[in-house]
Amino acid sequence: MKYKLDGTEKEKTKWSLKAFCDSDFAGDKNTRLSVTGYGIYLHGCLVSWKSRAMKTHALSSTEAEYIAMSEVVCEILFVRQILEFFGKKVDYPIVVNCDNVGAIFLAHNAKTSNRTKHIDIKTHFIREYVEKGVVKIVFVGSEDNDADIWTKNVTEKLYSKHSNKFMGEIGNVEGLK
Repeated sequence: MKYKLDGTEKEKTKWSLKAFCDSDFAGDKNTRLSVTGYGIYLHGCLVSWKSRAMKTHALSSTEAEYIAMSEVVCEILFVRQILEFFGKKVDYPIVVNCDNVGAIFLAHNAKTSNRTKHIDIKTHFIREYVEKGVVKIVFVGSEDNDADIWTKNVTEKLYSKHSNKFMGEIGNVEGLK
């Protein structure tokens, strides 16, 4: 929605970002590295995604998911910076969907135990952005986590569900039938 103010057009709506992140745990049988996967949507359109082996070994599934979460938050901050450079207002908080309760707990709580102390401090910057209200980490079930498609084998039904969301309904586009 746009309105005119002093002869110039101003944008009234804020741009919404939403993300999904996931990780497998030590999925590579040779190296035992975990795979990070994420997708970022801008107004419902997939604008950024990633699927790659982590550079370090995760010692637990929670750590693997937390590392994946830190990577998607970094990418969100980059996309946000681009939007703001072009004068676009971003709708806060930016929702990050994750299917690991332990990783969500780490993102919201400053206290760590001996079991989580080993997680690298660089990933704890997520808490800063959660506390500022820039991002909001939300639990999503695995069957609804779009990032699963980039981290593990999924059923044909889930693959179709997620890929249709990424690609849109191509069959409905004129000239592509």
